[in-house]
Amino acid sequence: MNNQRKLIVCLLLMVGVGFSFSCKKVIDNGSGDGTDSTSTDGYLGNYTFSNSKYDSLYMYAKAFYLWNSDLPTFQKFDPAGYKNGDSLKGLQNELYALTQIPINPETSEPYEYDSDYQGESKYSYMLLTADNTGGGNSSFVVKPNTQSFTLDGYGNDLGIHFGFTNPYAVDSAGDYILKNGERTYDQDTVITVLKYVDNGSPAQKAGLKRGDIIYKMNGEAKGYNDFSSSSALNTYYNDILDGTSLDIVTVDSLYPKSGKRKETTSKLTKKQYDFNPVILDSVISLPGGIKVGYLVLEGFTQLDNAKAPLDKALAKFAGVSDLVVDLRYNGGGAVETSEYLANAFVASGNDGKTLFSMNYNDSLKDESTYSSFLKSVLKSQKLYNDDGVTPSGKTTLDIDYSVSGNTEKVAKSGSIKTTNNRIFFIVGGGTASASELLINALKPYNNVVLVGAWYAETPEVDADNNYEIRTYGKPVGFFDLRLGDYTMYMSMFQSLNADSEGDYYNGFLTDALGYDDVLTDFAKSEDPYESLNRILQSLDDTYKVPGASSRVGLHTSFKSRRIESNAVLRQSLNSFEKAQNERNFKPMVRKTFRLK
Repeated sequence: MNNQRKLIVCLLLMVGVGFSFSCKKVIDNGSGDGTDSTSTDGYLGNYTFSNSKYDSLYMYAKAFYLWNSDLPTFQKFDPAGYKNGDSLKGLQNELYALTQIPINPETSEPYEYDSDYQGESKYSYMLLTADNTGGGNSSFVVKPNTQSFTLDGYGNDLGIHFGFTNPYAVDSAGDYILKNGERTYDQDTVITVLKYVDNGSPAQKAGLKRGDIIYKMNGEAKGYNDFSSSSALNTYYNDILDGTSLDIVTVDSLYPKSGKRKETTSKLTKKQYDFNPVILDSVISLPGGIKVGYLVLEGFTQLDNAKAPLDKALAKFAGVSDLVVDLRYNGGGAVETSEYLANAFVASGNDGKTLFSMNYNDSLKDESTYSSFLKSVLKSQKLYNDDGVTPSGKTTLDIDYSVSGNTEKVAKSGSIKTTNNRIFFIVGGGTASASELLINALKPYNNVVLVGAWYAETPEVDADNNYEIRTYGKPVGFFDLRLGDYTMYMSMFQSLNADSEGDYYNGFLTDALGYDDVLTDFAKSEDPYESLNRILQSLDDTYKVPGASSRVGLHTSFKSRRIESNAVLRQSLNSFEKAQNERNFKPMVRKTFRLK
C-alpha cells in the first residue's frame, strides 16, 4: 500500500458522567477499502489527534453533521485552537464555529446563522446532561437559560410566560370605546399579562391562567414602560422566570365599571412537576351545526408522556367536521409524538405511503462506503436505554442511517375525518421543529391552512398583498451525542415529506393572519380578528363572535386593524418575544432508531 497514512486515534467513550479512552490504530483514507490512491486524507489532513473534548467534538461533527462535507480538514480547522480555561466556553465557541461554515445557497448565509443571537447557532447546541431529563436541574450551556419542560415530560419552574399588550380603551363609565363598531385600544398604556401557563405547573395549580393582568411581582408594580431598553426588560423578566419563588398579584380588570377591582395574590414556588403538553382540548359547536375540534398543544414531549392526554383529546374529536390545531407557542420536541399525531390527522386512504423521511449526510447513508475512521467514531458513541443513563449495549455504529431505514409510512389511526380533509394550524414565530414536521408531513395528503397568530413577529406582504408571518424554520433534527458531562445536539438529518419538500429553513409563510389576543384565555376572545375567531367565522356564515359588532372573513385585510395601530409596541416587543421563543424551542429529537 503506497502513501498510507497511519494515525493513532483515541476516541472519547462515555461511561455515565465520566469517561475513558479507547485507543486503536486507524488507517483512514476516505474510501473504506484500506487503500489510498490519492495520497490525501479527506477527514483529518496532516494532523495528530489528542485526547481532548475539542478534538472529539470535531470528529463527531465530521461524522454526524448534516453538512459534514463542507467542513475543513482537521489540520485546517485546528480544534486545539478553541481550548479555553472555561471548557464550556471553549466547546461553545468550537461548536458555533463549525456550524457557521456550511452556506445555504438560497440565502448566502450559513444554514445555522441566527441574526438575532450572534455567537449562537440557529439549531445546534449543547447542555449539561443532567438538564436533559427530569425538568432540568440547572441551566443550558449554550441555548436558553432555562427550558420550560424536558422531553421526558417534567417541568421544573414556575410555569409562567409573560406577554405585553395595550388594553382596550374605555370611557368614564367603563364602557368600551368603539370605532366603526369595533373596540379600540388605549395606545398610551401597556400592561403585563400571563400569555399562558404550563399545564401541571405551580402557576396552573394556583389558578393562574392566560389573560390574567399582572399588577405586582415580588412587591414591585413594574411594567413595560418602566424599562429604558430591551436588554433591561429581558433581564428583569428572565430573572423572575429563573427564580425559585414568586409573589404575584393579578387583577380582574384594568378599568372596572364599579370603580373597584379584584386583586388576587398567589405565592409560587419552583418545583418539579408532571408536565401536560395539552393546554386545551374542546369541541366548539357553531350555529349551523358544524362541530370544530380545537387543540392547543404546547410541545411534543416523548410519546410515553404525551399519549394519554393526546388520546383523550383525539377521542373528543371523533365526530368533528373541522379541526384547529393551535401550535403558536409550540417549539417542537419528539419526532415520535409528531408522527403519532400525523397518523391521527392524515386523510384516510393513504396507508403505506410515505409520511416523512429523515435524511442523514451522504457519509452515513451507505454503510458499504464507511471508512475505518468513520466506523471508529460511530462505535465510540454509546446508545442508552430510555432512562438516558443505562447503556443499551449498542452504539451509533449499529444504527441504520439509510433513507429506506428512516422513512416512516402512513398508518392512519382513529376516526378523525374532516371536511375536504381540511386542517387548520394556528402558528407563530415560535412554531418550530417537530411542529413544522407535523405540518409538512400532512401537506401532501390534507388541505392544510396556516393561520398566523400575530403578536410581535415582523409581518411581510405576500403575493396577494396581504400581511402574513412565518414559522421559525427548523427542518433539521438530531439525536444526542455525549461529550464528557455534556450532551450535544448538532444538526444530523433533514426531514422531507412525501413530495420531497423540506427546505423551509426560512419557515412556512401563513395563508391568513389573525391576532394573538393575550387579554383573554384560549377560545374566549371577543375580538373577531383573533386567529381562532377568524377561522370559525370562515366556517359558518351565521357565526358571530360573542361581544363583537361585526364579522370578518379569514382573508379580510388585517392591515388597518392591527399592523398599523399596534406597530410601535409590537416592534419594540420583537426582541423580548424572540428571546422567549429561544427559551421554549425544543430539539427535533429521535429517541428510537432502526438498528441494522
